[in-house]
Amino acid sequence: MMRRSLITGSAGSIGNHLVRTLSSHYEICGFDREPTPQLADAIIAELSDRDALLQAARGADVVVHLAGNRSANADWDEILNSNIIGTHNVFEAAREAGVGKIVYASTCQVTFGYGEHAYQSPDMYPRSLSYYAVSKVTGEQLGHLYSRRHAIDVICLRLGLFTSTGLVPAARQVTGRFIGREDTTRLFRRAIDAIGVRFAIAYGVSDSSLLSFDLESAREDLGYVPVEREDDHLESPGK
Repeated sequence: MMRRSLITGSAGSIGNHLVRTLSSHYEICGFDREPTPQLADAIIAELSDRDALLQAARGADVVVHLAGNRSANADWDEILNSNIIGTHNVFEAAREAGVGKIVYASTCQVTFGYGEHAYQSPDMYPRSLSYYAVSKVTGEQLGHLYSRRHAIDVICLRLGLFTSTGLVPAARQVTGRFIGREDTTRLFRRAIDAIGVRFAIAYGVSDSSLLSFDLESAREDLGYVPVEREDDHLESPGK
């Protein structure tokens, strides 16, 4: 029997990518404030709607939480409502619905304060440079609390730069922070399928000549090893 996986933010760029690439492996349902293309089993609501979240979470084996404000320039009120209160609502809905696992989309930006290309690992104290990154640290800590207090498996993925084209924008080029589309699918599949992991934080990026993120926990806890390399996905400056 296929595991039922709820994806919040299912209409977003990463969410819609996962809807398409994971549908042959899991029974996918969605939650977003916008309609999700090619997914009939989706609830349209805001993260502030606790009843809608609970309805979406009922019957799910796993919640993949992607929804929220992704802007590093967003102000505090926006971040508070969507990324902190909204994330707490998702965790509470999962708990009330008896969901056994949450895969939480964090960001590699939580350690950007160490400087560009500085070595960064999950064991390092977070150093955030935006309210967005602060909210993701908060979500990680909520995950740890729920894993201990409510025995829910929680895996936090500190994602790198995902693009809908699968290419690194010409203006950015090699940064060491890119994650390709195939690696994104592989990472989330490993997180969903991981057994015996009560709580984990792992960076989610592809290989790169400038890789500065420790991927050892991703390999040990999830079995994730990137198969794509950022240097091979550079957009032509002429495009």
